Amino acid sequence: MIVGVNAMSLADPQVRGWTRYAVNLLRELLKLGVGLRLYSRTPLNPAHLDALGPGDREIRVAPPMRYALWEQGWLPRQCRRDGVALLHSPHNFGLPVCAPVPRVLTLHDAIDTLHGHDRLPWGAWLRPGNARARLMLQVARRSADRIVTVSEHAKADLVRRFGSPAGQIDVIPEAADERFHRPPTATEAARVAATYRLTRPYFLYVGGAEGRKNVGFLARAFAAAELPGVELVLAGGGDFAACVGPRARAVGYVADADLPALYAGALGFAYPSEYEGFGLQLVEAMAAGCPTLAADATSLPEVLGRGGDLFPLGDPAALTGLLRRLATDPAYRADLAARGRRRAADFSWTRAARATLAAYEATRRR
Repeated sequence: MIVGVNAMSLADPQVRGWTRYAVNLLRELLKLGVGLRLYSRTPLNPAHLDALGPGDREIRVAPPMRYALWEQGWLPRQCRRDGVALLHSPHNFGLPVCAPVPRVLTLHDAIDTLHGHDRLPWGAWLRPGNARARLMLQVARRSADRIVTVSEHAKADLVRRFGSPAGQIDVIPEAADERFHRPPTATEAARVAATYRLTRPYFLYVGGAEGRKNVGFLARAFAAAELPGVELVLAGGGDFAACVGPRARAVGYVADADLPALYAGALGFAYPSEYEGFGLQLVEAMAAGCPTLAADATSLPEVLGRGGDLFPLGDPAALTGLLRRLATDPAYRADLAARGRRRAADFSWTRAARATLAAYEATRRR
């Protein structure tokens, strides 16, 4: 089977959630013998292409044009020229209204309608450019012949918020990269510790700083724990200024190669997000053997399973107690680490690719 892919997410050199999803899924599809035609407006990042590995893949970069013309005109014409079996966009948007082939959309969540205002001030939210972005999301949802999403909670949201037919939605969970399952070498651990000035035991947060991520809740719970000699490390893009203090600091964007050792070296990972379609950081932390705590909210209990402990968002004292216990009880840390590794093994990109290929076949049979 030859599949056309809206590969715009592979043009960005930074490894974000959608990029990680696309790279891992496409790599495994290539291993299964699926041919890929990668479509973009701009050159794709060489590092992402290297990560895809060998296989039947060809890149098509359009001449300069506006995005709407690329998505609605060039993309379907290129699908016809290449004779692809279907077109898949792995990042919430990017499907044409009319196409000569069936269309599959990975819709990771409904965050754009539930929490979209968190990312922008209201004035910016109402600007024409942002209105067009919301329109593109709606167009993709309505144009898709089949939707892939990443959790049962996300599926329920898509049905409830958008009226998407439940029978046309496949739930295919994400997974951690294989390197998160490998313990870092002593050299790697020392290099990462030096790079991020990790001289004390630390709790870790990895993610954005937007409102729904609820990082302030974590910072307050950590401060209340009063753990001398322990710090809170906030890793990721965004403004964490309101959350930093004498023993809480932001280290900014972390290089992808450094993440496994950063997780592995922490006393624990805490994820207080109010809304997630999946929460890949939980699986990464568990795979790395990092004791994992998550908010009892949206998809996070589904992903965490028995691999860690939950805390309610209405009770900061509960998280404070868990942080204290992790910092002072080695047996508890070891128990959570072991539970996490077992749970992380339930997620696999190979299984995800096979399930996605089955979704392709179901789409073609319609």
